[in-house]
Amino acid sequence: PEYSGRKKAFLARLGEIEGAIQLHGLSTPEVDVFNRLRKVTGWSERCAMKFKYNKLSSEFIDELIAEAEGLGVDEKFDQLVRLQEIREQDVEWVSAATKIMQDRDPIDLRQVGKLLEKGRNMEILPEGYDELRNLQQKALDLQASADKIVDLTESNELVQRPRYSEAVKLLKDTKSFGRFEPSNLDRLSEEIDKVDKWAAEMRHMLEPVAKHYAVSVDKVLEYAQSHLRRAIDAITRESNDGAKTDDSAARYCICLQPEHGLMVECEHCREWYHIGCVGLETEDIDNRQFECRICTAAITGTDRLTLMDDYLQLDQLENSVTECRKLGLISPELDPMVTFLLDAWALTKTIKDFLAKGITDQSEGARARRAVLLRTTLRAMFGLGIGFGQDLVDELWRQLLAVTKEKQVAAPTTTTGVAPADSMVQLTPSLPEQQQTNEPEQPMPQHSAQSEDRVQNTPIASEAEAKRVASVPESAPASVSSSASASVSIAPFSEATQHKYADNKQLYHIPNEMSVSEGFRKQLENIAYLVLEPPSEEDDHGQGLVAACD
Repeated sequence: PEYSGRKKAFLARLGEIEGAIQLHGLSTPEVDVFNRLRKVTGWSERCAMKFKYNKLSSEFIDELIAEAEGLGVDEKFDQLVRLQEIREQDVEWVSAATKIMQDRDPIDLRQVGKLLEKGRNMEILPEGYDELRNLQQKALDLQASADKIVDLTESNELVQRPRYSEAVKLLKDTKSFGRFEPSNLDRLSEEIDKVDKWAAEMRHMLEPVAKHYAVSVDKVLEYAQSHLRRAIDAITRESNDGAKTDDSAARYCICLQPEHGLMVECEHCREWYHIGCVGLETEDIDNRQFECRICTAAITGTDRLTLMDDYLQLDQLENSVTECRKLGLISPELDPMVTFLLDAWALTKTIKDFLAKGITDQSEGARARRAVLLRTTLRAMFGLGIGFGQDLVDELWRQLLAVTKEKQVAAPTTTTGVAPADSMVQLTPSLPEQQQTNEPEQPMPQHSAQSEDRVQNTPIASEAEAKRVASVPESAPASVSSSASASVSIAPFSEATQHKYADNKQLYHIPNEMSVSEGFRKQLENIAYLVLEPPSEEDDHGQGLVAACD
């Protein structure tokens, strides 16, 4: 207060003298000294105000120091000394901060923290302070993220563990930043390497399945999931006696896809296959009978289906998923694998349920529907490229052999006139009355003991052909008569039909050199006639006879 009073009196006296000089127009050396002193006093006042309200900046300090030098202010003047100290501190701080920010070496968070604290305590905010603070904050964020991820990798709850993508992103961000490495980065890298190792083993395990679908390993689970859902739909539909589900499109082949491209029909089960799915080329099917692999196995009489022995098994996938769940990071492949396994387990349960129920209705129709269901299931499993376990396949195969063992080999038909897979029936259609003749009725060939003897006594091209004929897979009868005593009445050929016969004789007329009985020859020619000119009111029978002639 005493200094303040003296200062106030001094300034007032200066003001009076300045007024008198201006009043009298004085111009002397003493006046020049006085004017300089007056300017120094004004400079000092501005400094005091800036110090008081903390309004200093690097630029303003440089300006005040330059003005003091111009006024000849004593270097020991306290305000000038203080300004020079502040400028030296600022220069020193800016130099240290610039070195840190321009250097590409990893930063030391302790060093940066101390420098920022020093800058906060200075009377001016040094240049580059905000930039250095942002650099520190980025490093702190990386460290915090790394700490959080590493801590969560030890969680007992899978849902709380961090995802692999989060760890990889943090690793990329750290490398991109290049100025700081979290203290636990090595631990984080180890967790990423564990997932990478598991993923590599899983990809190697899925390579045969990728080859099966002819796609890259990255798309295997997508294709397998799609096939599995088609399999669920197809098996569910057949379990409900062929009732349509939401996806009502017909499904064929081991791929369970709709009709497209060139297809080939199995000579036995009558199922249609895309030639690409069964490894055939267009030229392969011109003069060749096709047997699906399931029918081939049935014909050989094997008591164990080995088609899927080399497949990747569901329990292998389950073990792989179990190992993945033990990892500290959640692999991106885990979710689709778990989804696939859930659907696969649901389908396995469905299959086991209908296998456990067995078949209580021993009628031809029930056995046929059972055969279709079993074949559809085996075909779906074969097309999946992933095995459900040999025990399940063995039980399906055992029941299929059992349900088809005592059935008759005949042509398939349905109430819609379309020959479905695995449906073979004995046909006994009758011609309309206007086509009846007085010719003796010819009995349809039956798969009885007598017919078996006739087949066995008929010369066949080879032992393999004999085995094939005797082992044709059988399936369900449709809603037409299958009485062994029924017969087919034959009408005389019409003029149009005789023309067809002349043009197509080589297609169905039995050559004389074949060693078959006359009655059997006539019977086959009668069937051929029904194929060429089916009864107008019994088109379903005509459709069935097409398959019978095949």
